[in-house]
Amino acid sequence: VKNKLEVCFTKDLGIQTVPIDSIVGSEGRYRSFTRHFLPLDDDLRDRWKKVGEAHYAKQSLPPVELYKVGDAYFVKDG
Repeated sequence: VKNKLEVCFTKDLGIQTVPIDSIVGSEGRYRSFTRHFLPLDDDLRDRWKKVGEAHYAKQSLPPVELYKVGDAYFVKDG
């Protein structure tokens, strides 16, 4: 993502709450998701399902590392 958008620098903004609909893609696995950041691969769907189950069970999840470009956020792969 950074290379495609020609991002020149990064800055750590610490832990913040980000609206989920602002997360639009993944740093390096952009071909694995739809335009609305839904998984295309079956293995990713299983991960998404587990995240959804944790959300509805009100379990906390570890923070994810994001890149912000304009008003959009991208998940750092890892």
